[in-house]
Amino acid sequence: MYNVDNKKIGAYLKRIIEKKFISHRQFCRKYLEAVGVEADNEELRKMGNRLSQILKGTKGVQIYDLPVFTELLGVSCEEILSQAKAVMFFIIVTAIAVIQLLATRSKEVEQ
Repeated sequence: MYNVDNKKIGAYLKRIIEKKFISHRQFCRKYLEAVGVEADNEELRKMGNRLSQILKGTKGVQIYDLPVFTELLGVSCEEILSQAKAVMFFIIVTAIAVIQLLATRSKEVEQ
């Protein structure tokens, strides 16, 4: 079964949003425009609260959010949803690389 870690997904989305947009509010404005909702102060406040919960991992990304998020952020649904596995894979690969580097250095010193 596929487990989704909302905290890791939220952290991933936060990094991407902060790279591509000046602020979270600007992202919210673009999101509201994309779904055809007028971006007045009340709608921006509601979307800002919802986005804050998603980025903290207290709420998950809803299925209807995914197409808009992928379009605005330039990533696929799979990239968003698979962040927990991607982080673990990166940690494992990094650990193996460090072990190989240390083993190689110790052999060079012995010779």
